[in-house]
Amino acid sequence: MWMRSNRPQLNPVKSEVIWFSSSRRQFQIPQVAFNAGNNVITSSPVVRNFGIYLDSSLTMTTHISRTVSNCFAASPLCSHAGDDIALYSACADAP
Repeated sequence: MWMRSNRPQLNPVKSEVIWFSSSRRQFQIPQVAFNAGNNVITSSPVVRNFGIYLDSSLTMTTHISRTVSNCFAASPLCSHAGDDIALYSACADAP
């Protein structure tokens, strides 16, 4: 209803559909596709919105695993940051 009255522009390439339910009712989720203009959007078990990954049972498992993975990927960069801070402190203290 809101979509029809306000007519927002949807990008079907970036659009995703997710059904939320308890883990006991996951088998009851309908496997239907949605039409967005001439494009078909199928449901997905995990979607990303504003950088947060939501899974269909709201366990946050995907979000946590991807966040931890990104932290481990960035950790070598953090180890060099300490050297830069020490060097800056030494230069700042020099006359």
